[in-house]
Amino acid sequence: MEIKNINIRISQIVNILNKLLSFNNVIDINVIENYFRSHKNIGLYDRNEINNAIYDILRHLTLYNYLVNSKKTNLEKNICLAILGLINTNNRLYNYLDNDQKEWIDKIYNYDISSLNANIKYSIPEWIYKSYDNIFNSEALFNSLNSRAKLDIRVNPININRKSFVKNIKQDFNLIENEDFVITKFSPFGIRFNKNIKINKWKYYFDGDIEIQDEGSQLISILVNPRRYELIIDFCAGSGGKSLLMSALMHSSGHIYAFDISNKKLLEAKKRFDRSKLNNISFIHIKDECDQKINRFFGKANKVLVDIPCTGSGTLRRYPNLKWLHTNESINKIIKLQTKILIKASQCVKKDGYLIYSTCSILPEENQLQIAKFIDKNDSFQIIDIKTLLKNLKIDLPCKGPFLELRPDIHHTDGFFIAILKKIK
Repeated sequence: MEIKNINIRISQIVNILNKLLSFNNVIDINVIENYFRSHKNIGLYDRNEINNAIYDILRHLTLYNYLVNSKKTNLEKNICLAILGLINTNNRLYNYLDNDQKEWIDKIYNYDISSLNANIKYSIPEWIYKSYDNIFNSEALFNSLNSRAKLDIRVNPININRKSFVKNIKQDFNLIENEDFVITKFSPFGIRFNKNIKINKWKYYFDGDIEIQDEGSQLISILVNPRRYELIIDFCAGSGGKSLLMSALMHSSGHIYAFDISNKKLLEAKKRFDRSKLNNISFIHIKDECDQKINRFFGKANKVLVDIPCTGSGTLRRYPNLKWLHTNESINKIIKLQTKILIKASQCVKKDGYLIYSTCSILPEENQLQIAKFIDKNDSFQIIDIKTLLKNLKIDLPCKGPFLELRPDIHHTDGFFIAILKKIK
């Protein structure tokens, strides 16, 4: 689509930014959707262009603010941010800028940012930056977290295998393998699309043959290693993505109990479950980790998956607004809550059963340190080296062990942490 007046597009983005950046550094992403609801005349192509620019601004907000303040101009600040977001996501739009706009953006792109501190260069908020030096090859990681994530899906293995599905979408939609999509490297069920695909319009989606799920999230379900006839608890099930894959791997035998404090998420999980034609999951709404409903499961479960509430710092490619959601105080509250949930979930594991702990975080405080603290106070559990399990499952994924850390710069997944503990007494 050809833009006749780029200032219209800039104005649309500025209108969103004026509300989005006005809540005391808390970014309410609903502002974007509310804007589109009140401007229904904006078409799909235009919405995508606006969305891409806004998300780019959120990814690079600290850097962009620094550049705007460094290179003086008569242009308003949010106009400058809008131009940066537009040009960085679609450089052909440069030709539509007026002379003053071009002059300013040329100065920006000639600015050498290589010597800037990492917290500015990669727009890392303080609550993450304090762990910067404790993260391996942190510069590569944070650079990758500022990129756009691709769409991962998985097949429902109880309905269809990946090979058959790939053959079908090549025929049905003229998609080209290794150009339009690739099969995921580590999960045997995943497919990654290199272009925007509305898979929720596909018959395969409505028939429960496929689900949207990042490859890293798929691997968590696989590493639970669910077996037929086991009793498994998904302690923080959310909308049920991991439970659904575990259920399929159990061939709908045994039983999964999916707990969550959000009725809304459990209702969404139930819809996905019904669509997938699985029949071994019970959804249980709990008010918190101390709910009395949990007590009847003490010592009963073969495996308990605790995909614990976390900062989401490993998902910043998809949700850059999370950068500006947290503070050091809120992180401390999250870590304390994780400790409480982990202790309660562990009580549901039977002897010789397994506790699987996962986060979508890159922060040691939520990952290795959380497990170390738990093990120090719970000698009935021991850490299992994930390297051995990966080998047994024939997943060729390099892992130092004993934990698995997935990263977008290395594995091309979201950032995940996975630990497996065995109850030995």
